[in-house]
Amino acid sequence: MSRIYIHIAIVLGFLITTAILISVVKNLFSKADDKARLDRQMALENAGMRLSFPVHQYGDWADQIQDAIARGSAVQDDPAKAVAVLKRPVNELDILELISAYGVRKDIVFGFNDGDKNLPQLIADELDTEETEEVNANYRQKGIQYQF
Repeated sequence: MSRIYIHIAIVLGFLITTAILISVVKNLFSKADDKARLDRQMALENAGMRLSFPVHQYGDWADQIQDAIARGSAVQDDPAKAVAVLKRPVNELDILELISAYGVRKDIVFGFNDGDKNLPQLIADELDTEETEEVNANYRQKGIQYQF
């Protein structure tokens, strides 16, 4: 009987260790992504690019995207609304500001927290390939290099 408890303890220990390692790796990648995004924003601003909208607009868009696809149920999600909002930026600086305004938010799936995600992570998890390609094609048409 005690062998079963030992095996259960080993499995639980493995699962906990794996969860911690995944969290640490995600955090490291997130910080690297943030630095790269900020560096790119600074380079674009130094090259003369400016935001196309008032700063508060990007926060409003971030909220609209979260409301559209991070509600917690595929039945309630409205990916078409999220795609429409994602197509509003006019230049790459607008997209980077939108990502910054979104920050890191909880993604709820069927009432449970699916983890903290930034906007690119949310897009990768919640939009299908065709929807993401529609957004990226819109960006390419505008001469924007950034792609989700």
